[in-house]
Amino acid sequence: MVVVVGKAGVGKTRLSLEVAKDFGIKYEYKVFCIKSMDLSISEDVAAYIDKPGKYLFLIDDANELVGLKLFWNISIWKILDMI
Repeated sequence: MVVVVGKAGVGKTRLSLEVAKDFGIKYEYKVFCIKSMDLSISEDVAAYIDKPGKYLFLIDDANELVGLKLFWNISIWKILDMI
């Protein structure tokens, strides 16, 4: 997990998107950006995480997401099951 911090407007999201895009291309990952829409994060990614593949999730404004801790715990177990 990588956390990018800084003041509003300094370019954290832009930098993260560029790095995620380049990483996804180089290592053949499917890249998804998740932004808080007042839904639980599990609802936002449920359609993607159940399918086999390599994924990189960029979570923008993670501090605003509902259920992030639960999502993280479930994701780790799903990843371990795939190994």
